Amino acid sequence: MVTELRLHPGIESYRGPECDAHNLAVMDYLLELQPEAVALATSQLPSEGPERIGRVTEQTMPEIMDKGIDVIALRDTPRIVEDPVACLEAGDGSGEACTQELSRELMPEPRTDAEVLAELAGRGGAEIFPVDLLPVICPEDSCPPLIGNIHVMFDEDHLTATYAESTGPEVERQLAEAGFDW
Repeated sequence: MVTELRLHPGIESYRGPECDAHNLAVMDYLLELQPEAVALATSQLPSEGPERIGRVTEQTMPEIMDKGIDVIALRDTPRIVEDPVACLEAGDGSGEACTQELSRELMPEPRTDAEVLAELAGRGGAEIFPVDLLPVICPEDSCPPLIGNIHVMFDEDHLTATYAESTGPEVERQLAEAGFDW
């Protein structure tokens, strides 16, 4: 069983005082460090229901941006119905039978947080650089378990490290298109 741990800089969560203290300390550290940019997951696809705007987007981003820190706004990964690894192990290994359709009811276009990101753009002189890997995770709204002979997801909603690394050129392309300069 995988337990999802989310870091919510500056936000008290339902996970208890230790997580809350850590989240608040991370925010303090970010503001002290004053990086040029931070990457934040600005949308969230819960286990039940459609994608929603992440709490960090509305509660943390404004404070970070008011300090002039740019934000790389990452869209959450899709949640697929069947565990791709178990499906591949049970089938012929080709992945065709394990390919699943992306639900646009759960992950609509434009991305759920687009309006809020547009409203926050330019706040405190900071910029927002959206990154959405959905087109390379589920090309043409089809979510195959293997792309280029690489396992895409290791469970229903987490990318494998190898596939995440292979998305580097797409991340670079989207950041450059948005005007981000390393």
